Amino acid sequence: MIAGRQPLRMCLYCRRRSSKDKLFRLVRSEDGNLIWDRSGKEQKRGYYLCKHLACVQGIAQSRKSAVRLKREVQEQLTAFLERQDGSGESD
Repeated sequence: MIAGRQPLRMCLYCRRRSSKDKLFRLVRSEDGNLIWDRSGKEQKRGYYLCKHLACVQGIAQSRKSAVRLKREVQEQLTAFLERQDGSGESD
């Protein structure tokens, strides 16, 4: 791999490709629910979502998706995005 290049990951909902720092990483827990992997280091299959409210809400409401967000995880991600908007940071 060329130095300085980051691998791209695809958003589960909108299918856009982005670097890992612009995506949430989710992993499946032992009981089958998705949990937010804040560290990005869990040794499990990862799923990625854009850090956009539309993607977080969209995947939670999607009927065709095999991967469903637990309500608690959706609320955590939404709260994180709202804090980011309030701090003036942008992607």
